[in-house]
Amino acid sequence: MCSLVVLLIGATGFNAAATLITGSIGFTGGDNTVGSLASATQISFANMTVNGSPAPTGSFAPATSGTPVTVTMNNLTFNPFVTNNPLWSFTLTVSPYTNFYFDAQNATIQGQTANFLNILGTGTAYGTGFTPTPYFYSVTATESQGGGTSITAGVSMAPQVVPVPPSLVMLSSGLIGLVAIRRKFRR
Repeated sequence: MCSLVVLLIGATGFNAAATLITGSIGFTGGDNTVGSLASATQISFANMTVNGSPAPTGSFAPATSGTPVTVTMNNLTFNPFVTNNPLWSFTLTVSPYTNFYFDAQNATIQGQTANFLNILGTGTAYGTGFTPTPYFYSVTATESQGGGTSITAGVSMAPQVVPVPPSLVMLSSGLIGLVAIRRKFRR
């Protein structure tokens, strides 16, 4: 019985400490990839900055357009997918001074032509003071008539499973304990 109480107290403390990353953020920049997008197997990001439209939301809201943000993006090798984590990272240089980085777990080509490339994937986002959070990402490369390629990339936090409130866990455990005690006294 004592171990059950300790377990419930631990579960209550664990749920209270979870602060998940929320919202979405977009990035824009260029592509250093050599050759046609039709045969590309990797994206090489260049001069990536936070996209102000749509504005970042949730935990990323302080990274508004014009806010100094240092963005680092490693190459995304997608055919076949090769882990190069962290895929992306950035630091908010205004309060709350948060470092975010994003590990990629997969990449799926949604469309690939000579002038267009779209990749979707999932991964885990990390941030100073936050619990690791699943996320979705999208990378779109578009080549213009002049030969320059622009990149837009976006991150959206994955919908979270609603955790069972600790009070419900404690109530259920208490009822199970009462049933066990009742059975003991019946014998």
